[in-house]
Amino acid sequence: MMKREFISHERWYELQSDENDILYLDVVCGGAFMYSVVIRMTDEQVARYKDEGVPYLDDVAYRVTKGEFKEQIVEKK
Repeated sequence: MMKREFISHERWYELQSDENDILYLDVVCGGAFMYSVVIRMTDEQVARYKDEGVPYLDDVAYRVTKGEFKEQIVEKK
């Protein structure tokens, strides 16, 4: 079961963790047809988030909407 860590209502994403404390970013994407992309955050991304905070998550979420981090996608819904 996923635990909600942080929600950005402005940028439309949610940071979640699983029972092993692995972080996932669930980002709402699209225009007329909305969908969600969930990526598993890498150790480097987690370290940058811990160092830079929410502005870093904002950047990653934006980049997910532009099609980056495809190799990290664990779910599309």
